[in-house]
Amino acid sequence: MPVIINARNSLDEIIDVMKPHFNSDLTGVFHCFPGNSEQAKLVIDKGFYIGIGGVLTYKKSNMPEVVRNIPLESILLETDAPYLSPVPKRGKRNEPSYVSYVAEYLSGLIDCDFDLVCSKTTQNAKDLFNL
Repeated sequence: MPVIINARNSLDEIIDVMKPHFNSDLTGVFHCFPGNSEQAKLVIDKGFYIGIGGVLTYKKSNMPEVVRNIPLESILLETDAPYLSPVPKRGKRNEPSYVSYVAEYLSGLIDCDFDLVCSKTTQNAKDLFNL
């Protein structure tokens, strides 16, 4: 069964704790991934997905650089409802339908067709959760 890891303000510590388990069948997603490109590569190489939400759309976010350096096959789009609404809904209560703004932003960022971003990240979720 996959795990969902919320590593807010503790990514390095969680990675250290998980190191003994990285070579097992353990997989999952790092929800609202808070790290840098190097950390993303590490967890992806260990079989985990990177959860990307509204933070990707924020002006001062480091997520655009992270996302440019990882394959679309490693990304799950997500919401953190009711928090972290994407631009243009920032400051409002987040809801799952707003994930389309994240997909749209991501497609422009990586110069990829919106429908392909949607279908690939949906397939990633289906693969992870055996749906």
